[in-house]
Amino acid sequence: RMLNGLHEITDGTVTIGDTGLVGQVIEESEAGVVVEVTVPADELHAASQEDAVAASAKLTTRQQLRAMSASISDLSDQIAARDRADTARTLLASLPE
Repeated sequence: RMLNGLHEITDGTVTIGDTGLVGQVIEESEAGVVVEVTVPADELHAASQEDAVAASAKLTTRQQLRAMSASISDLSDQIAARDRADTARTLLASLPE
């Protein structure tokens, strides 16, 4: 199957375009896919300051989105627990003494 333009080999393992690189999907979002890839050290080059700043901003945004998602999930769980407690309280109050 295709995963945002990447050919998926097995669950979460993808090839990246025509590079021949194989990576593991770490995270998926509407913005794209975060893939962990091992590359030979001699193929690495220093990023420009502009690219480094952009990558840092993307990482910060992903971390903020993860934190917000966790907060929303926690709040949803708390609301569901409160609703169950309210229902239980209502049911107990309706029981004959």
